[in-house]
Amino acid sequence: MALPLIGITARRVRAADLYPQDAALLGEETAVVHFGGLAAQVRAAGGLPFLLAFAADDPEALVERLDGLLLSGGEDVDPARSGASGARVTSPARDAAELALLDAARTAALPVLGVCRGMQLLNVALGGTLVDGLDEHDRRHAPFDQPGHRIACMPGTETAALYGAETEVNSVHRQGVGTLGAGLHAAAHAPDGLVEALEHADEPLLGVQWHPEYHPMPDPAFRWLVAAAAERAWTTSS
Repeated sequence: MALPLIGITARRVRAADLYPQDAALLGEETAVVHFGGLAAQVRAAGGLPFLLAFAADDPEALVERLDGLLLSGGEDVDPARSGASGARVTSPARDAAELALLDAARTAALPVLGVCRGMQLLNVALGGTLVDGLDEHDRRHAPFDQPGHRIACMPGTETAALYGAETEVNSVHRQGVGTLGAGLHAAAHAPDGLVEALEHADEPLLGVQWHPEYHPMPDPAFRWLVAAAAERAWTTSS
């Protein structure tokens, strides 16, 4: 059986910011950026990573080719959608493209993993809100592969089955979940009570506030995504 194909979303940046020595040549050209740890984790978990373009003009056609979707980290969600007025760097166009992909993925019953911004976008997509000013969670003094704090996973959740009752994570963010979206429940909390993981009651949706791509491979969240994608691919092909 073919490896499950996992689409990974991206961010768009000015190419001249990446290659300042060629700024005069590049002008306002843009580059689509993916962090390598995401694809490496998908591969280590037994999936085939597919790096998605920034925008999806026909999300249904794209989702039809995928077995799973990974919503990556990045900019703050647009305050007009999230209710969190203190957003610093936003990309409304990225929000629109990823929300369209997510809507198509949910219609097709694709498993979806949201990482950091991706978890927040999941919550917003289902009608939830975000909160600002979580400076104590905006850890900038240590590399991503070093844990920042412990989380407690709720008994009976998929997150607890994956990570145990407690685990250490590497969250880096200034926004977080406020009110929960429809059908979502909190599956893990930070010591201050902030939601660190989300699950859906009836759909294969999992969101984590931390960055599991920098954990030892394969991280449990990626194993969940690839296994769920493989099961769906087998079911739909048989």
